[in-house]
Amino acid sequence: RISVTINSGGRLLDAIKAHEDYIKQETLTLDLQYVDEPGEMVFDIDDEAMSLSMAVSG
Repeated sequence: RISVTINSGGRLLDAIKAHEDYIKQETLTLDLQYVDEPGEMVFDIDDEAMSLSMAVSG
């Protein structure tokens, strides 16, 4: 099980929030947090920037 922090905005953030339960279930994520700080991994999806970090959940 993992914890994920996400830094994103706009349409991408809206989509992530709308499908949060599905994302958590499919990725075995226990905790999904939205932060303002950049994460360790950076992505560009349909011209929307996002970054995320993952950690093993205790």
